[in-house]
Amino acid sequence: MLNYKEVASIYSVEAGIIQLHYGDQVLSEKIFNLKYQVSPLAFLQVNYQQTEKMMEIIKDSARLRASDTVLDAYCGTGSIALNLAGSARKVIGVESFKSAIRDAKRNAFKNKITNCKFIKGACE
Repeated sequence: MLNYKEVASIYSVEAGIIQLHYGDQVLSEKIFNLKYQVSPLAFLQVNYQQTEKMMEIIKDSARLRASDTVLDAYCGTGSIALNLAGSARKVIGVESFKSAIRDAKRNAFKNKITNCKFIKGACE
């Protein structure tokens, strides 16, 4: 049995097939008070301290009102969209990577956020 104390998972991708060799099926992360699960190959910022700073800047710059609708293009696993959900009426995330959209929907559900909609498709 493999035992890597610092490693959450080890995957390989060969001929389009993703195979788990060790660890958890998803990466779990917490940013502010929100919990995220990320599938292999899906995108999430790797430095959570910088991610929190970036999200603070986005929130401050956006100056959202409770009546606003937000579009999060290239939303990935929903980290920005879900973080902005508490400041807007509705948030729509668009992402072309299927498993990232599945993660975003799961993350919204797990965090009990109901005003986000995630759509698989090209942002253009």
